[in-house]
Amino acid sequence: VRPYLQSDVPRIQGHAIMALWEFENKNDLREVIDGLLSQRENEEALIAALYAIGEVKDTFYRERLEELSHKKNVEIRMQALIALAKINDARAVDPLIDIIFGKDEKIAQRTYGMLRRIPEALQDNIKQVIHCEVSRRISEVIHPENIRKLEDLQSLPKKVLDRMRRWYT
Repeated sequence: VRPYLQSDVPRIQGHAIMALWEFENKNDLREVIDGLLSQRENEEALIAALYAIGEVKDTFYRERLEELSHKKNVEIRMQALIALAKINDARAVDPLIDIIFGKDEKIAQRTYGMLRRIPEALQDNIKQVIHCEVSRRISEVIHPENIRKLEDLQSLPKKVLDRMRRWYT
């Protein structure tokens, strides 16, 4: 597997790091991670590094993950937050919730799906926050409209119903 650490494909390098993590010198593997992270304009390299960091649960990069979790690029931000969550850092919770309830439905669904990979206690915490947020948002929609029965929902505009379906999903 060692030769794959030198691959020109960042994803292959990231997977090699994960495969070798338990068997190789961590500092040598961190050099490869650092090389990926240094490619600031290469989204694929950054994502490979972030994914590897999260999978091996390397807390050495905690502050770097926190720094990358503020990037404008939503994909990098999401990957950094998931990696933070994988190392059980609660700072990831609120920003992950923001992404899940954000306007980009595809990234929201992917983020929610990735929650399966984080520690169970943090996952339960996030799901509880999501449940409360969905309840709050649904309440904001149905109370002003005087929705009291399931049939009354049909009076709402399709756009509103679609948004509520997304929240429930």
